[in-house]
Formats: sequence, structure tokens, C-alpha cells
Amino acid sequence: DGSIACWGANWSGPDAQPDGLFTAVSAGSNHTCALGTDGTVTCWGLNADGQSDAPDGEYQAVTAGSSHSCALGTDGTITCWGSNRTRRTEAPAGEYQAVTAGTDHTCALRTDGTITCWGSNINSQLSALTGEFSAISAGGLHTCGIRTSGSVSCWGNARDGQTSPPPGQFTTVSAGSRHSCGVRTDGTIACWGSNFAGQRTAPGS
Repeated sequence: DGSIACWGANWSGPDAQPDGLFTAVSAGSNHTCALGTDGTVTCWGLNADGQSDAPDGEYQAVTAGSSHSCALGTDGTITCWGSNRTRRTEAPAGEYQAVTAGTDHTCALRTDGTITCWGSNINSQLSALTGEFSAISAGGLHTCGIRTSGSVSCWGNARDGQTSPPPGQFTTVSAGSRHSCGVRTDGTIACWGSNFAGQRTAPGS
């Protein structure tokens, strides 16, 4: 029905999610942002760095990172707010079709299918691979993308194997803190990277 429900830790409040109708939601480390049906962005939770102070405007997508947030405008440009440590809110100019925020870096998919990243590069998370992609997802210190061929490629922190996806074709991919998962074209799920909490043990695998 377009409403939002939240669960989990609530130490940074508020006690309830906002009222209204929404089309998308993105959870960061300690704050959350949502895209309203009217194209406006609403954020709540921790706001120590201004990451919950969503700017005015009309947007088509929103993503929440650790202490910053970004949104894709209806004109294809990207606006970011919150902490600017490591220049993570300094989105480059251009037209984009998707944006995804990691812990302290952000990556975006240009309209030509190429990827641009900005922010912290301590684990080479800005070294986006060349080629054309159809989807991207930024995790803690790494990012994964689906190439137009359907295969997944990842870059950044590889300490736990989170940048070593299995072969095959995928329709979606999602990068976590130290692991990644993707949905294959046959509907099954594959996960790779850290498994200290069983996060690679996908249902049916």
C-alpha cells in the first residue's frame, strides 16, 4: 500500500517511520531514506552529519550510506548530503541511471552503462571496472555490478572474497558489509565473501 515498516535497532530513533506513500526505501548504517510517490525524499534516524537532512527537489531514486545519502534527480543528476569526509558527497557532473552508497564511498551508473565512483579509496573501491553494466550495488568497502552480458564483477576490498563472484548470469546483485549475493537468471541465489554468521548460506543452496 506504499507505507513503510521498519525493525531492528532503534537507538538513534525516531520511534516510528514517517507517514505517507512511498515507492522506494534505503537503509544506511543508522539512518534511512525513502522516496515518496511525489518524488520527494524523506530521511530519519541519526543525523549527526546531516545525512537525514534531505534536500528539496524531485528525485527518482535514493540511497543511504554510513553517514551520507545520495539521490538521483529526475533530470539524471546526482545530489548527495551528509558527511563529506573523503569527499563522498561530491558527486561528479553528468547524467546517470542509478546510484548506490557504500560505507564511505558512492558509485553511480551513467546513462551509457559505465560506472563512476567517488569518496574513500582506501580499499580501491573507486577503481570501477571498465565496460557496460546494467546494475550496481555498493557494500561496506566494495562494489559489485551486473554487466550487460549478465555476469557479475566486483572491486574494492577483497579480504573475505566478497569481490570474487561465481560464474553465471544474474538479474540482481546486492553487496553487504563483507559479503555479496545475487539472484541468478534461473531464480536461485548465490552468495560469496565472508560467512562468519552464515550469510552465504542462501535458502535452497
